Amino acid sequence: MTSAVIVLLAQEGKLQFSDPVSKYVPNVPNGENITIAELLKMRSGLYGYTNDPGFAATLDEDPTKAISPQEVLAIAFRHPPVFPPGTAYDYSRRAPPRALAAQLPKNLPAKPDRRTRGRVRRADGRQRWIKAADLRPPSG
Repeated sequence: MTSAVIVLLAQEGKLQFSDPVSKYVPNVPNGENITIAELLKMRSGLYGYTNDPGFAATLDEDPTKAISPQEVLAIAFRHPPVFPPGTAYDYSRRAPPRALAAQLPKNLPAKPDRRTRGRVRRADGRQRWIKAADLRPPSG
């Protein structure tokens, strides 16, 4: 859903796929070299939180623990990128690129309006208003 909103925003000229992620979200490791297109294509090189030994230990202790998007980004941002942007592919349904992409619309100078959000519809045809996740980049 987030990707669809970002595509609509690009069509409206509110952002460009070639924009660096750092233009909209501060403190992203290598964010000045990761484009929105690379982020959406899972080619950003950001560290995957599931590879973090501390996360694995936490999950071993409590397999039912829920992890927030903020925690995903905090773990990812503690590690250097795993490859230069655009040079490899690393997909995960809950990967840092998805959590980071959710921040882009809310950090635009011109926020998406109701018409933009309303153009994205659920598969059953009912309208679903898109809201940016309540994410904050980790400070540091």
